[in-house]
Amino acid sequence: MKRTVVLAVCMLLLLLSTHAVLANQRTIVKVHRGDIVELEGGWKARIVGVRAADLDDPYGQKAFQYAQKALEGQRVAFFSWTKDNTAAGIVYGEDGLPFATVEYGPKRKDFGAELVSMGLAEVDTEHMPEYVEHYADLQKKAMAKQNGMWRDVKPAKVRKAAQ
Repeated sequence: MKRTVVLAVCMLLLLLSTHAVLANQRTIVKVHRGDIVELEGGWKARIVGVRAADLDDPYGQKAFQYAQKALEGQRVAFFSWTKDNTAAGIVYGEDGLPFATVEYGPKRKDFGAELVSMGLAEVDTEHMPEYVEHYADLQKKAMAKQNGMWRDVKPAKVRKAAQ
């Protein structure tokens, strides 16, 4: 009897954990700019911890094109940034869009980290929860290697921005 109860509880926990993982799976239907995506159902979000340049900037265009190629039509893992792990605690930016983390591909790569590492976006220190604080280190490395936008920045300006 005890074994049956334990087995039933284990099965229930497995079912619930699988549901929780699948609940955060969404398809990106449109990229609006390098750091703004639209999910199925019309829900738009901004990638947490990063800021891509506007579309009229060459690096804004590069970030946009990279995001389109990497994300549009893809099923991704999507996690809203919340203050208290509830829907009521979702953090929104000045533009009214919620912030979220997007992981994609078979290895679930962190898209925000990828943008920063490639120099296609810079760290948004105003909207950076603890779990993406490592983006600052990624930006310093991108600056040192002069990746992306940091290639066109004078060395003194790069040193100042990295501090």
